[in-house]
Amino acid sequence: MKKKLLLEVKKLFCRQSKAFRMAAQDLARVHSEERYREKNLPTVVHRSANFLCINKGYDIKINFNDPAEITVEQQLRKMFPELVDPKVMHGFRYTHRLDFATSGILCLALNKNAAKHLSFQFQYRRVVKYYLALVRGHVNDDFVFIDVPTGDLQDDEWPGRRCVSTHPACKDPKLTQTLLICLEKGLFNGAPATKVVLKPITGKQHQLRVHCDYIGHTIVGDYTYSNRQDTDPDRMMLHSHRLVANMDIENLDLITPDPFTPALIQGWSPQQVLCTYQEAERQGNIFDPSTNNVKLVKINMYDT
Repeated sequence: MKKKLLLEVKKLFCRQSKAFRMAAQDLARVHSEERYREKNLPTVVHRSANFLCINKGYDIKINFNDPAEITVEQQLRKMFPELVDPKVMHGFRYTHRLDFATSGILCLALNKNAAKHLSFQFQYRRVVKYYLALVRGHVNDDFVFIDVPTGDLQDDEWPGRRCVSTHPACKDPKLTQTLLICLEKGLFNGAPATKVVLKPITGKQHQLRVHCDYIGHTIVGDYTYSNRQDTDPDRMMLHSHRLVANMDIENLDLITPDPFTPALIQGWSPQQVLCTYQEAERQGNIFDPSTNNVKLVKINMYDT
């Protein structure tokens, strides 16, 4: 009888211990999710009667059909319930996109007219965008113009990726051009890395990530284009830093703080300053891909 009682007490203790561990794990997940939500809450870069422009967090989808998924849409619905348009799918008019892993400027139009104007600017490549990135290795040339078409990578086992036109499995490649300007060379967790400004001349999906990988300098933390190898960093080091769009209804001239400083990125240690961001933007603004009016190293599809 005593042994049976002790056995029942032991079972009860085990069940309670297991329940306690599960509760503790659930609580940790909740706290982790709360920290994630807090860390990745967007901040307002610009707000007017026409546009809401935010600084999007990294590792967060813009929208998704699963209500349990953390998305920019959910965040904005809570932050700005008065701006939600029930007539529009997902509640807001997104005039462009950012990848899940990319942080930075994201513009939402608050009415049909504003959406039409900004979408027109994007369609005809009149929006000037600058990204900041940390890439693997030390880029040899201070200026690189990458002129290589990109298209869909046909891979049933891992769909959704893009590739350059020289890849044998590339489907329907289109003109894709990127200007890269080096800012700093240094070390990331002891390995060579370069901080760069990226100006997309065209606007293809995954363009910057594919072009950086193509020249042998994959973006730090890019799980996809490092072939699932670069898993140590907390995030992919790509950020939409600046956006300029001149329109009849309103001019947008937007900039966000630099997220890739040693104070903010553990493990990043710049050793050599090559160019200030202001100088890089000045060079980017005067660069014309049709005339190469900046001394650049041009990489094209025939160089490989």
